[in-house]
Amino acid sequence: MVKTGAEESFKKEALEKGSSFAVGLQFYFFKRKVINGGKQKGKIVESPMFPGYIFMGCADIDSYLIEQIRSCKNFYRFLSSDGKIRPLTGQDLDYLERLMRHGEVAGFSRVTFDENDRIVILDGPLEGFKGNIIKVDRRKRRVTIRLDMCGSINKVDLCYEDVSKLSDPSASEESES
Repeated sequence: MVKTGAEESFKKEALEKGSSFAVGLQFYFFKRKVINGGKQKGKIVESPMFPGYIFMGCADIDSYLIEQIRSCKNFYRFLSSDGKIRPLTGQDLDYLERLMRHGEVAGFSRVTFDENDRIVILDGPLEGFKGNIIKVDRRKRRVTIRLDMCGSINKVDLCYEDVSKLSDPSASEESES
């Protein structure tokens, strides 16, 4: 957990300080592309998916690495219930791997709606989260998904583009004649 708004600077400093203490050290700060409202209506911007949270990956964690990361500006604490650092496993790791398939910035998912007006995810960051969808806002083109991660429930809005089914080309030729 780091200071909200300082995630990128923390990532850079932590990587510089810790890379000599861990093989394959990486930090992830997940963002999402959203369509802005208000004065900048329609503009696509990047917004934090989990403000104040950085995910760390490395082959091995030792006390030197932990001290280097703790000494970084804007660091608050490692998250765990008993103060011990534990790797993500099970469903938590599955969620993170799904997000990582699309990089640190989740773009738009391509979707369509079936005959019962249910969302059908074709590809993109929402792929694989079907059972976690709790709300679809067609006006804002956003889907709210529920992530039960690390013992707490997070709600995340991701944007989509509605892909309309193409009509049969022969049908359009008949209407033109």
